[in-house]
Amino acid sequence: MNTKFVICVGALLAVGVCPPVVSAQESVGTLFERHVYPGLQEKLYVHTDRDDYLAGERVWMKLYCVDAARHCPADLSRVAYAEILDASDTPVCQVKLELSGGLGSGNFWLPVTLPSGSYTLRAYTNWMKNQGAELFFDKPIRIVNAMSARQDEASPVAPAGPAYDIQFFPEGGDLVTDLESTVGFRAVDRYGRGVDVSGFVVSSQGDTVSRFRTRKFGLGRFDFMPLQGLEYMAVVEVPGGQRLHLKLPAIRPEGYVMKLSDLSADRLAIDISSSFVLTERPLTLLAHDRGQVVYEGRMRIRNGQARFEVDKSRFRPGIVHFTLFDANRRPRCERLYYAAGMPGQMAVSMATDRSEYGLREPVSLELRGADSAFMSLSVYNLDGEPVDEADMLSYLMLTSELGTVESPGYYLGAESAELAHDRDNLMLTHGWRRFDWKRILDADSAAVWTYLPEREGHLVSGRVTGPLPRERLKDIPVYLSVPGPMLNVYTTRTRDGGEFLFNVLHFNTGSSQLAVEPEASVDSALRITLRSPFFEEYAQRPHAPFELSDSAVQSIIDRNIYMQARNLYAPVQPSAVPVDQGRFACDYRPHSTFMLDDYTRFPLMSEVYTEFISSARFRQVNGYQQVFVTGDMAKEGSYETPGLVLLDGVRITDPGQIYRYDPLKVRKIENFQSIYVRGNSAFYGVSSLSTPEGNLPGFTLAPQVLMADYASLQPHMEFFAPRYASPEARGSRLPDFRNVMYWAPDIRTGGDGQARLTWYTSDLAGEYVAVLRGISADGRPISQTLRFSVRE
Repeated sequence: MNTKFVICVGALLAVGVCPPVVSAQESVGTLFERHVYPGLQEKLYVHTDRDDYLAGERVWMKLYCVDAARHCPADLSRVAYAEILDASDTPVCQVKLELSGGLGSGNFWLPVTLPSGSYTLRAYTNWMKNQGAELFFDKPIRIVNAMSARQDEASPVAPAGPAYDIQFFPEGGDLVTDLESTVGFRAVDRYGRGVDVSGFVVSSQGDTVSRFRTRKFGLGRFDFMPLQGLEYMAVVEVPGGQRLHLKLPAIRPEGYVMKLSDLSADRLAIDISSSFVLTERPLTLLAHDRGQVVYEGRMRIRNGQARFEVDKSRFRPGIVHFTLFDANRRPRCERLYYAAGMPGQMAVSMATDRSEYGLREPVSLELRGADSAFMSLSVYNLDGEPVDEADMLSYLMLTSELGTVESPGYYLGAESAELAHDRDNLMLTHGWRRFDWKRILDADSAAVWTYLPEREGHLVSGRVTGPLPRERLKDIPVYLSVPGPMLNVYTTRTRDGGEFLFNVLHFNTGSSQLAVEPEASVDSALRITLRSPFFEEYAQRPHAPFELSDSAVQSIIDRNIYMQARNLYAPVQPSAVPVDQGRFACDYRPHSTFMLDDYTRFPLMSEVYTEFISSARFRQVNGYQQVFVTGDMAKEGSYETPGLVLLDGVRITDPGQIYRYDPLKVRKIENFQSIYVRGNSAFYGVSSLSTPEGNLPGFTLAPQVLMADYASLQPHMEFFAPRYASPEARGSRLPDFRNVMYWAPDIRTGGDGQARLTWYTSDLAGEYVAVLRGISADGRPISQTLRFSVRE
């Protein structure tokens, strides 16, 4: 489990999210806004090239990070984390992806050893960790290993646990003696899929007090009034005729019951019933959507009843959270409500120049109406796979707040009384308390954020450990180096308990290691522990079933052969990482560069510096060799303080080791002759040595240096899509069996809102679908699909 950083008001000032100061007399709504004000909430949506993969293929993805309140692209986080989890929530693939303006793209390579099964792709930012794993983006994907494609060889075939899960949800939260309540219920199988059930509620006296039956996706509701002194049980008949005897939620002797109903097309009624003897208790009803207060009303309860009437025009389309507070500001009831109405979508038209194509022929697709929009397009062979209906609209409006929803697109269909009823059943049976009301309503408490947003770069965290007392582990200098051709050295100081945090910029060089060390002069026995940036908590959600029909086996075998041919003849390669070999990070450029092959080789590095390196010198200080760098043009002579020495980008604690190092292992020496500032440290010049291998050959680092495997942000990769514009290319005998014909993660339109995309078909005939996803600058989701055929 990660050790968490607690960031309070003073630290939040540094990132510009400090909450305003309030008094204890402010309203519930004001205190709620005070809580969410510093916490601009993010939502992540991931568009993948498809949802069905073979082990050995790549998963291509585009990330859209939006402001949860307005659904506009959010430029808060610059890093996103994506993982593929197996059925036991064990990560099998993990990547860090760079975000810019709320957008990012990347891919997973699926190891050929992955067993067939149902997996979950999830994505989140460091800032989203504060809200918990339930609010991360996740979606099921199916991975088939062609060497073990049968269902009985999949891992796992089915999750452990009972065959059916049936839960009851009293409206508002509680059943109360002698108060009539509406109870929602949800019946699902072990995979989380709704099942049709029926049943009745029977009292301890043997009386049937209510009957019920599911309507859609295993959801339903019933009304009943629990009486004093009686207990109740639900008898549920599940598929196959089996009867389950289940206890209903506990019945409280006193409390409140909430009931929502439509008064008219424009008005909503929230009726409150109470069993408390005392009357005229003041109540507060708060409603908020997407973190913004949309209604706050106060009323005294009389004769055990109170009614709040709310104008629906206050609500934006989507989920509204209602919470009832008593006179002591304790939350008593909560209820989700879906405000009807379709949020504005961007009406983008998508059309190909033809509906049918031959092999290796050009396809031209035209987009219209996409003004100031960000889009991605996937074109793939249907191969019997249905198009994923969990588009960006249903994600933003439903699943991002409720979690897993079966067939979410159904609830956003054409308005009808039946749909409204089914959608309200969804509200009754989904959702959970997302807010710690006790902390929110404490006017004297500051908002506490455990995880900081990565606004500039990747945050690397860890802890210094050692024999020192805890209080002496504070304020110890710690150094971090990113091995590679660029100067990437960072410094920080530990906080209480030896905790430290680095903000690593320009972390997209493709490096797979970090070198971290504490200041050796404090205590040579100090050691470093790095913390994984990936979240180690997981949402409690059922995994989708792994189902593979016998008719699909031959298709999988063919696709596996195509994949192997594609990987052999057209491997995907990373795009060139934009690194100038003669350049330092952050616009730090070396003042002098020495390529050692241009000079006579000497047996010791000390002789090389003496004979050729005019901008740096070794000098013995207190019996130890140090490197002193000559000052820049504005200075004369060398700095009086030793400079920073790097070998393949790693800080060298003892330059005496470089003094004795074999020059034949060094390719280049670069000297930076100005003061190099990082954090609260300044280095008086830098002398950087690079080897051909780039891995410190023959060099032994000090014991306190941790050289850790730690992947950088994923470098950009290009999707391979050959062009057959010439007769020679069309006649090439190299096989081209792309199952995913085209992947375009970064589509931009011109000022007229139009774009034209062109690609070529492959050697694989069949039915294809083009799936367009995106978001406009003002928060309107984009979702379009189009089908065409390829014939031999």
